[in-house]
Amino acid sequence: MVFSMQALAQVKIWGLPRTCTNAVERALLDNFAANVLTNKPDFKHGPKTYEGDGGHKHIVCVRHPIQWLFGFWRWEQHYYNGTIPFHQFPFIPCKTYPEETPCAAFNRLIGHWLTMLDDPGIVQVVRQEDMATQQLSVLKRLQAAFDLTPLGTLSPVRDRVAPYAKLTPNAYVLEKMTFPPQLEGHLLMTFNPWLVAASGYGTFASHILKAQREAIA
Repeated sequence: MVFSMQALAQVKIWGLPRTCTNAVERALLDNFAANVLTNKPDFKHGPKTYEGDGGHKHIVCVRHPIQWLFGFWRWEQHYYNGTIPFHQFPFIPCKTYPEETPCAAFNRLIGHWLTMLDDPGIVQVVRQEDMATQQLSVLKRLQAAFDLTPLGTLSPVRDRVAPYAKLTPNAYVLEKMTFPPQLEGHLLMTFNPWLVAASGYGTFASHILKAQREAIA
């Protein structure tokens, strides 16, 4: 079935690097009559600069903050041939966002994108973990929220676009992550718990908030 450009749903994707923006794009193109906008009219990993919604549906891709931080660190070391150890990475400017630390970029951009969440018919949040473990449910939710026209039977995407081959539930298993107490404490001080909760990670947000309150008690 061939659709005219006017008949295609216009869907704009936002998200930090390593939050499954590529997988979401491919899943939409494979399953729905949609024109998926990634790096136009604005860069998908950067702020929205144009006024209004642009006539677009918007998807904000997110990931558990610590899992994202580890994946982002690994990606930057691979892409830029970096040699920065992980325990330093969260606290110094990164290559992708050279004027701020990765955690500052998380707080700034997630906060910026989530301000668009007033209308769920316009904006939906997609968690990387859900794309890996319950993708059909994600696709059905997007179909219903955005009134998308399916191309056939919904089919999940299992291959990543780049740079790794497979889409897996946990690129790094959180339960096995151990940090020196000082590093873990510093990490908990860097993330905004309200943004973490709004992204769909309420339990971790409570952990952050508890640690931050104890630090100032």
